[in-house]
Amino acid sequence: MVTPSYNQAGFLEETLRSVLLQGYPALEYFVIDGGSTDSSIEIIRRYAPWLTGWVSEPDHGQTHAINKGFARATGEIFCFLNSDDTLEPGALFAVARAFQAAPGAAIVIGACEVFDEVKGTQRLRQGRWHGTARGFLPVLSLGFAQQSSFWRAELYRALGGFDETFHYSFDREYFLRAALHGAQAVTIDQVLSRFRLHGLSKTGHQGRGFVEDSRRIIVAHGVACGLVKREQWRAVMDVDLLLMRSLFWELFSSSGLLRASLTWASHGLRKPALLLERRFVTLPVEGVNSRLISLFRRLRASTARL
Repeated sequence: MVTPSYNQAGFLEETLRSVLLQGYPALEYFVIDGGSTDSSIEIIRRYAPWLTGWVSEPDHGQTHAINKGFARATGEIFCFLNSDDTLEPGALFAVARAFQAAPGAAIVIGACEVFDEVKGTQRLRQGRWHGTARGFLPVLSLGFAQQSSFWRAELYRALGGFDETFHYSFDREYFLRAALHGAQAVTIDQVLSRFRLHGLSKTGHQGRGFVEDSRRIIVAHGVACGLVKREQWRAVMDVDLLLMRSLFWELFSSSGLLRASLTWASHGLRKPALLLERRFVTLPVEGVNSRLISLFRRLRASTARL
């Protein structure tokens, strides 16, 4: 088990305890900190006697940190848990039993409880393995939560680890390569982890990075997935549409058009006739033209790279 962390003192202790209190007798646990400036180091030192190893030093990001941890690992089953997520009690024993029951499987996937601290909501995400690389495209959906995925060490080494050129969708790219490699997976219904969404999480607030990584994955692996040309380019188009939507949303919200449109809509719901007058709204168009030009240049550059 590897936990990459950087300035996550508010969550880190809960993560560490969720792993160490599993009571699993053959646990290797590495914490790879990227040189945190908050109280993370104090927390790690407090639990150091029960860790297999830890380090705090500048690195090249989350993907690099995870690979650093696995480079030191000698166990048979690998998993990484981010420093704002937690394991559910009994998770490691359940995974070990699943691997014992399916010796031909390279991956075990369980369910995950996703909870959003900002919205105050939670939902259960069941684990589902696509079975083939083709199933990952065109939307590149894992079908399961990474926090509840475990795989054999020999699979990780055969694939060469995580691709450190990806900073957002590196897990999707890894499991796509696993499917291309012919890896088999088994799923279990047990909830193995809790996935936390919060104000600073990458998943909820850096969507454009995920979209760009997805585009790169499709371009890199589309042919290898055995897709016919039409389907491959349809997949690329889908991701480009996601990129376009992300860029337009950035323009829309940052220019003030979002607030103006919501105001217009709220007035219109109360008095539909006002929708035709539109005198109550002054659209902040200053700077919009230059932003549109910049937007389309970026979209054209993105298309050219395909």
